[in-house]
Amino acid sequence: MIGVITFYEAQRAHIQSLFTAKGDEYTRIEVLNVDGFQGREKAFIILSCVRSNPKANIGFLTDPRRLNVALTRARFGLIICGNAHTLANAPSKPWKKLMTFLCQNELVVEGALNSLEPIRVVNGKLTATVCEDVKPEETKKKKEKKKKKI
Repeated sequence: MIGVITFYEAQRAHIQSLFTAKGDEYTRIEVLNVDGFQGREKAFIILSCVRSNPKANIGFLTDPRRLNVALTRARFGLIICGNAHTLANAPSKPWKKLMTFLCQNELVVEGALNSLEPIRVVNGKLTATVCEDVKPEETKKKKEKKKKKI
């Protein structure tokens, strides 16, 4: 039902050991690296992206084939955990496009897990630094509203 995908084997092993230590309630969560999920799917996927640095270097995450696998394994829901600033500013075109889409549709949250806050659009600008470098374009709804006013 639930799967966790990582890009790195060491992170997979670490997450698996944390779940094992928690006991039986976590044993049904499958934790694999992205290659292990090739050709498989789960109802819900948590995608863990460990890269975080001011230079927006995302290493192994730049491979568009692996990103494609990671993003298409969930049947009903996908949660991407990572440093949104690093991912949004990475030199990877697929990540830039994905982060642009997520920011434009206000689907990026930030903060501690117990107090996540959505990034909102206020006066046409995103309120968090996460998406500052990602220039939002007008959505279809906004364009339609403008046409109706004219």
